[in-house]
Amino acid sequence: MPRLNASEIDIVDVSNSTDIAVASTSTVYTKSFDLPGAGDVFSIAIKATSDGDVSLLVQMEQGWINLTEIGSEGIANAKYVVPENASNVFTDLNNQNWRIIAWTPVASKKARFKITGQGTNDATTEVQIKILFSELI
Repeated sequence: MPRLNASEIDIVDVSNSTDIAVASTSTVYTKSFDLPGAGDVFSIAIKATSDGDVSLLVQMEQGWINLTEIGSEGIANAKYVVPENASNVFTDLNNQNWRIIAWTPVASKKARFKITGQGTNDATTEVQIKILFSELI
């Protein structure tokens, strides 16, 4: 009989660190990852840490190519976009608590996060992100 198995994906930056630095008003792209399943609902868990203020715009970009194979991890790529009519993950992530939200992506093979520091975001800000999902095994 199938059973439900809880899984998680740790999101990393281009240096494979789970502590993703987003200093001041910089824009950072995480390393791309395979989505759990086209059209599946999953959760995004996110936590920021900083010695000062946190103010982040967090978006999920989706695409279909392997950015590692073409040497485009960590930089803008026209084949990875925020889907039409998709919401931002967070418009203003401004605290240092773990937050979890449900998320339903559009059907695509790959995704990554685009994180942009807003006006008061401190230079020491780092983010941890996890994808939480369940699958039948």
